[in-house]
Amino acid sequence: RVLGPAHHTAPARILALAKELGEGLQNRLPTTATSLNLRPPSRSRRNRKQQWNIPGQTGPEIKPAASRKHNPKSKTGTHHQPTGGFRLVGRQGRNAAPPAATLMPISPAVLRRPRDWPSTMHLTGPWRTRQPGSVPNEVSDFIAGGNFVYAGFGSMVAGDPVARAREVVRGIRDHDARALVATGLGGLRVPPDLRGDDVLVTGSVAHDAILPQAQAAVHHGGIGTVQAATAAGTVSIIVPFIADQPFWGARLQEPGLSPRPIRQRTLTSTRLTAALSDAVNCRTAVRAAAHTMATEGGAGTALAVLETLHP
Repeated sequence: RVLGPAHHTAPARILALAKELGEGLQNRLPTTATSLNLRPPSRSRRNRKQQWNIPGQTGPEIKPAASRKHNPKSKTGTHHQPTGGFRLVGRQGRNAAPPAATLMPISPAVLRRPRDWPSTMHLTGPWRTRQPGSVPNEVSDFIAGGNFVYAGFGSMVAGDPVARAREVVRGIRDHDARALVATGLGGLRVPPDLRGDDVLVTGSVAHDAILPQAQAAVHHGGIGTVQAATAAGTVSIIVPFIADQPFWGARLQEPGLSPRPIRQRTLTSTRLTAALSDAVNCRTAVRAAAHTMATEGGAGTALAVLETLHP
């Protein structure tokens, strides 16, 4: 089974080999799934919370890869219908055998491997392409001026995007930095009175092209952005909204890779300015993590695991 943020963009060779393995391993691989909890499989929920030190956090949820069909006998009215021999899955079904291997495209520099995980769980590192993304000329010109902070919340749209943008831009300005704001799907909306030569607003940007030059990255804490910023050697200021984002915020804070996360409902310019100041103390640790991640070959590691399963 393949778990994690990169399954939908995984290199073709990995998914092709996984599909080839699907029929041969069908009796050993689960065919349906509901969710994945990225905490150690301890005996009790209470113990798991204590181990990760995140009260009430349940971890990321991986949506079912199988199709849903109406089932009048089900309490939810749906059931999962398998569609083939290979699945991108999370938690296995009640009657399924343990998977032969679980691939997680996550770096050990970001998630320390829990001691009680089975040997079949593999933190391969992210599956990345070596070709960097490109950015528009206006973005290139802006980042060439240096002294900027990136801010973007991806697909997060909860709350008032204008009020949030005001706090973000003011917080960055109070830090004496310029702001590169990615509006994404609408989580940030910068009104005309906030704009100026020190603020550039764009829809989205290639993280690998801009983050290595940013002072810091203010974002929602999705694992894709977490790993992109860390690999770039850029400190994250995480403003979690939902799901696994508080989890990743805590994972970065624990080893000193980022300041304390700021919940999106409590985000203020004052808190953001303070976090940006604290980010200076995290740079050495983040650069060390970036050096580690530069040596990882996530796709190659995943392929090596899959090849050991080839019948």
